[in-house]
Amino acid sequence: MKLLNLVVIALVVALFVSWLSIAFYPSAQDFMRANPFWNGLRDFSERFEADMVPSIDQATAQRGGGLLIAIPYLSYNDEELAHIAGFVMAGGSLLLMDDYGYGNQALSALELDMEFSGEPLLDPYINYRNQWLPLATSLAPELREAGIERLNLNHATALRVRGTYEVLAWSSDTAYLDSNRNETWDEGEVRGPLPLAARAEVGLGTVTVVSDPSILINSMVGRGDNAAFLRHIIAGDNP
Repeated sequence: MKLLNLVVIALVVALFVSWLSIAFYPSAQDFMRANPFWNGLRDFSERFEADMVPSIDQATAQRGGGLLIAIPYLSYNDEELAHIAGFVMAGGSLLLMDDYGYGNQALSALELDMEFSGEPLLDPYINYRNQWLPLATSLAPELREAGIERLNLNHATALRVRGTYEVLAWSSDTAYLDSNRNETWDEGEVRGPLPLAARAEVGLGTVTVVSDPSILINSMVGRGDNAAFLRHIIAGDNP
């Protein structure tokens, strides 16, 4: 399968590691390409030949193509949001992955009528080992046709989708948003099925929104059909 010509990971995370630490020890930071441990992206980066860039403006410099994977764990400024919107409007593809970060800033800048809930998604029945690791088995027909049957999530949230966008994955009906974080469903807390991934056309480009960036990390990318799902999204219309 031929992937898009450019795969760029833009991670907006704070790095408090000295140059010597980076030079002599592998990174242990979440979502870092060089991190070989459970929370890193080395396996994903090698599978998909992904590059990491230090800034949004550099990541969005290519107009009219390419894929930007953004995992926002720091607030975007107005200039960065303008770069992201311009990249998509000109024909770029954005894979926006978030759970408890700042992804809603980007969705607002793109004028999409959806948002990340930011509340933990738990599933006491349809899960892998425990309710913090829910499984998504209700998937769009295009994913089923591609042989994708299950996504393994890890401390995910859910989406609130109000616009007429294409939902790609749903939680089970036993999942719920743990608003008060007591790890038990309480009256008034939203229950499934809840949207977990959705896609929208914006200008000449495409935005795919996924409510769990952890499907990328070393300990999760090989579980279920996570890798196949990511390959399907990254390949886009270029099989």
